[in-house]
Amino acid sequence: MVALTKSSGDSAALTYDSYLQLGKVLSAQAPVGDDPDDELHFIVAHQAIELWFSQVVREVRRARDAMLAVSIEDAVVHLERATAFVDVVTAQLDTLMLLPVDVFRRLRQYLGTSSGLQSLQFRVIEALSGGETGSARRRLRVAFPRGIPAPVEAAFAEGSLRGAHVALPAHVHESEAGGRVVAALVAYDKAWVGWRLRHAQLVMHMIGRHATGTGGTDLRYLTRRVEASYFPHLPSNRKRS
Repeated sequence: MVALTKSSGDSAALTYDSYLQLGKVLSAQAPVGDDPDDELHFIVAHQAIELWFSQVVREVRRARDAMLAVSIEDAVVHLERATAFVDVVTAQLDTLMLLPVDVFRRLRQYLGTSSGLQSLQFRVIEALSGGETGSARRRLRVAFPRGIPAPVEAAFAEGSLRGAHVALPAHVHESEAGGRVVAALVAYDKAWVGWRLRHAQLVMHMIGRHATGTGGTDLRYLTRRVEASYFPHLPSNRKRS
């Protein structure tokens, strides 16, 4: 590990623990069920997912802004980072496949109507990636029947990756750099296909093919969404929606 110290003008040393705020991070889990050890696995995996979601949000915004500035190489770099972070999130789902099914089923009784559908950061990512569409709003009304949360509405208002790509000048679309952007967008889109597929497999493993999740959705809904694309305007994605 790299040694970390504050500048010479500061008297207190910056330690690994204090820099990473590990006291707060490692005490941010509060199991509510009867099997706290396995429940900690469930909580930590989801907290890790949300931390990585925060980085996806950041990189998607940076990629969008780079495209709006016609800074193509920067856009590609940020899209590649976002794609790598989505892959890490998918790996977190792989760890959840190792959670005993009976433990998860007992845990469900404590979850009530809480659901991953309610992840604000995931919904912000959707808004920043694919923009505002009728289908996006319909999905949000299912997840948030009392109204679409303000951060998601704000993300819609910001503009999306898809909108920024469509707005690129024609000469960029026709250039080699434009081809690299398309390849990066397709890779990012495919990373989310992988995530949705793994999520559907996890749900089937944990609650079965015909059960309904805590958020009211079933496996058929998740399966239909696997091949969804944030960028249906791209030639390779025109059969997806």
